[in-house]
Amino acid sequence: MKRIPFWDSFKFKVTLLLIVSLLSITTLSIFLVYKHTLDSQFQELRNRLMAIAQTAVLAIDLDTLLEVPLNKEGINSGQYKVIADKLKAIKEANPSVWYIYIMAKTEKAGIWQFVVDPFPSGRMGRKAVVTSYPGDRYEAGRFPGMLKGFSGPSADKKLEQDEWGITLSGYAPIRDKNGSPVAVLGVDITADSVYLTQKEIERRAVFVLIVGMIISLALGTFISAKVAHPVEKLREATSRIASGSLEYR
Repeated sequence: MKRIPFWDSFKFKVTLLLIVSLLSITTLSIFLVYKHTLDSQFQELRNRLMAIAQTAVLAIDLDTLLEVPLNKEGINSGQYKVIADKLKAIKEANPSVWYIYIMAKTEKAGIWQFVVDPFPSGRMGRKAVVTSYPGDRYEAGRFPGMLKGFSGPSADKKLEQDEWGITLSGYAPIRDKNGSPVAVLGVDITADSVYLTQKEIERRAVFVLIVGMIISLALGTFISAKVAHPVEKLREATSRIASGSLEYR
């Protein structure tokens, strides 16, 4: 009887089909879990930033804030130093925060101005710059999350890039006694913090995928052996009977 090549055998085909099916299910499941975990972690970062901003607002004395001179010399005023010290303390209590600042609207739509930024040094490329003195303008219209922060707690829905780098930010309004917003407190974390979270999730997903592949290979081979072996015996019996070996069992 002519011997069938292994790759043309029923057992090989069944094994291959089972392994491919199991691998496909495993890969899809891990992808869905990975995406859900990544989205959950990102939302958790957004919620944390909003919570920090909302809590920080409670430490700000509005009367003192309103007395900060909105000009370059304003950083030397007592009012500025009081608010700046509060913001520095909040940053020290939250090591993940990179920048924390307060801005207010100007007469021009979408253009805001800094009121207090205790860490005014930034970078544009490789060049160090100092741009966030009281009264310095900022194009807030580029960032929908920031604009929403004037009316209620909000956070960026994706990483944003400006003169200070790539960050994820949360915002909360500072209101007067009547509940009307007069300024916005913002907190930023760098993209590095977000990337580290993503990398950790990716490492776990790759590990689970490798384990899943090994299990799929083992399980596919085991199941195919249980299914294919009886069928191979039946095929052999059928061939022998068809060839005249009627006594074959």
